[in-house]
Amino acid sequence: QQMSWRGYCNKTRSMKNLENQTIALAAIYQSCYIIKEIAWTGKFNEKDLEILISAIFITNPSSVYNVFNNIRHLDTGFKFLKDQLNGNNVNEEAKEYFSALVQLSKGLEKNETITAKIQEELLVLKSSFSNEEIDFGDKSEINNQSLKISTLYTDTLSKIEPRIIIIGDNQYLKDPLVAAKIRTSLFAGLRSVFLWKNFGGSNIKNFFYKSNIINEIDRLLAT
Repeated sequence: QQMSWRGYCNKTRSMKNLENQTIALAAIYQSCYIIKEIAWTGKFNEKDLEILISAIFITNPSSVYNVFNNIRHLDTGFKFLKDQLNGNNVNEEAKEYFSALVQLSKGLEKNETITAKIQEELLVLKSSFSNEEIDFGDKSEINNQSLKISTLYTDTLSKIEPRIIIIGDNQYLKDPLVAAKIRTSLFAGLRSVFLWKNFGGSNIKNFFYKSNIINEIDRLLAT
């Protein structure tokens, strides 16, 4: 059995695609938000990362809700994404991380060896879970999973050029656990980029349908 993030979704109606794209975008921006927060302060809401880690191991979903079963845990991403689209408190670092993750997805699509390695290692990691999912009830579990995913990132995605450069405070960037959570957030962000693209997302659509996406964010936050 293979795990793949690509080509798994059927085409649906345009409004449903907008919903799926918006949720996936929020997940990408939540990853970028975590990265900037932890890189500069060493702190972030770990609940924001838990849902993103779980999503890494979910493949072949019929909708984005199969990946993110409780979108309330993406509220940070929705609000951060809305600010960026509205031009409020625009964060240039997050914009750079978003662009870098999209570029990384293109590099991964061209590298079958690294793709195969990731699929193989994710299966190994997933097989270590009880009940087919991660139990975050244990507070140390997010650290354990972050260290494992970080190692996988270093062994695979970090070898694809251009490498993603993280800006922050060196006292935090040098901390092994902080570095692991940054790499895990990058890995999770990449997973959401594939989700976004597979549901028809693109930078061009982000530009031309910005108001539609903002309205969809408002609708999703209100549900």
